[in-house]
Amino acid sequence: MSSSFVPISRQRHAHLFWQRPSDLSRAAQSALIPLVVSEIARAQANLPIAFVADGETFRPVAVAGLHVGKSLLVAPDGRWLGRYVPARLRSYPFALGHSQDQQKILMILEPEGLAQSKTGASEAFFVDDKPAPFLGEVLNFLIELDHAEQATQRAMATLHSHGLLEPWPIQLTIRDRSENIVGLYRINETLLSQLPGETFGQLRADGALLLAFAQLMSMQNLPDLARLAELHAAHEARVPVNQKGELDLEFLNQGGTLNFGGMGS
Repeated sequence: MSSSFVPISRQRHAHLFWQRPSDLSRAAQSALIPLVVSEIARAQANLPIAFVADGETFRPVAVAGLHVGKSLLVAPDGRWLGRYVPARLRSYPFALGHSQDQQKILMILEPEGLAQSKTGASEAFFVDDKPAPFLGEVLNFLIELDHAEQATQRAMATLHSHGLLEPWPIQLTIRDRSENIVGLYRINETLLSQLPGETFGQLRADGALLLAFAQLMSMQNLPDLARLAELHAAHEARVPVNQKGELDLEFLNQGGTLNFGGMGS
């Protein structure tokens, strides 16, 4: 069955239930995850951030894998191997749409998450013929995400217009083998440091300065990506990687807490 976004309505969803996902296995094929400026500070502390070409401009992404179609941040059992889950993953399978009179409406990718009957982890879309409270929360979240996306586009346009983006060829050594990632961009730190004060002020006003510094700071997370690649390779080869034969993820636990909840922030 093909999937498509449809507006949430009483006629279509009054007798259906929302089955919240138990893990993030759906993100297992997402090597690059779109980001927005409102989450950049949290993302840069945990994930490598790069820029990718998007038409005539660029957009920030979290680098979650070394190859197209393979995320290193999703464990074989669907757990999220990180402390921050990007907003785009948390909003799935919902999206923001517009009605014929240009009003914002909530949409869902069917048949994802739909249940015909009540289970322990599901919620009704409508209660007493009114939208369930969680639908309002999702709609507000998506509206905020939409505003953040517009701010992100402005910030990226400013970075691009000042020539601050440069190709970022990444080379990592995974189990004695060299892995290369091409097609990504980073901030040219030398050019950034040479900008006049007036230009710095423009970057700050447009939110571009935060984005630039966050990208540069996030590059320190690349070794974590390499170690995750080694752990996945060991798992696929069925080679125990600690004394218990389990994936040893302690190196990610720098802050004392490792979130395996999948949908936490």
